[in-house]
Amino acid sequence: MTAATTARTRESTSDRARRWRIAVLLYLALTAAYASMLPTERWRTHTPYNHYALQAEAWLDGHLALAAPPPAYAGNNDFARYRGRHFISFPPVPAALILPAVAMTGSAAALADGRYFLWFSALAPMWLFLTLEALRRDGRVSFDQRTTLLLAATFGLGTVYWFSAVQGTVWFVGHVVGAAALCGYLWASVGARFPALAGLMLALAVGTRPSLSLALPFFVHELWRSNNPQPHGSNKTRWLRKAWSFALVLGAMAVVLMVHNWLRFADPCEFGHRYLTVVWRGRIDRWGLFSPHYLGRNLAVMLTGLPFVTDRGVQINGHGLALWLT
Repeated sequence: MTAATTARTRESTSDRARRWRIAVLLYLALTAAYASMLPTERWRTHTPYNHYALQAEAWLDGHLALAAPPPAYAGNNDFARYRGRHFISFPPVPAALILPAVAMTGSAAALADGRYFLWFSALAPMWLFLTLEALRRDGRVSFDQRTTLLLAATFGLGTVYWFSAVQGTVWFVGHVVGAAALCGYLWASVGARFPALAGLMLALAVGTRPSLSLALPFFVHELWRSNNPQPHGSNKTRWLRKAWSFALVLGAMAVVLMVHNWLRFADPCEFGHRYLTVVWRGRIDRWGLFSPHYLGRNLAVMLTGLPFVTDRGVQINGHGLALWLT
């Protein structure tokens, strides 16, 4: 090894350590910021919508369905009913993440689930910073390190992600965990450097929010771009090995999710939302969960949602704000 090579290696090691120090500090700083905004009751008791903890409790009791009807404090909000039993219809990865804590406290009602998931909230900005850094090192963006840090911090503190990060309820926990897994997947996929980890992260993302499967082409693009296979030679072998590592991990998780769905609803692709006990159940029965029928209503929310003024000041409706505004 030449002196120049040694110097580059040392510089690379030093840069890597610096990146990870910054990433950890970013995580800690954002976690502190989110903690300062967490509602007081989240520190003391469970949220009214602790569905993931309830699912974990059911697993610990040896059941896929809830052992009893949903607790009164949840107001029967977004529970599925199938063949006389009640189910949690949200994909199960966050429930698996909270399972050890439920086991330690003894029940879902004894666990402050919002406080527990707070520790996951800053993972997405941290992984986003590392992803931007990976792209910068590859010369694919012209940012300096200060800019990548600023962009990641802006995502964490300057977008509606902050609002999601401090809620602690089932819907927003799904956003937080899904975003963390997605950003981790992006980092692992850049240059197809960590294919098995990329497969795991995408699997966790899909197991939290199935629509995140749309991120799959990113790894395929990175794999092809970084390891364009030749008819012969080690490059093709390396390409196939990376593709196999990614597919094996992702496929294994897909099988687990499909078996879980099949055991609960006799359908490998059904997470349970079709069986929600909600006032718009008639719409689901008539048009399903995905239909052009819903397009107009969703486009209106996405494009025209604005704040409004009442005698209590500026208000935002329950659907949120238009994307172009936020």
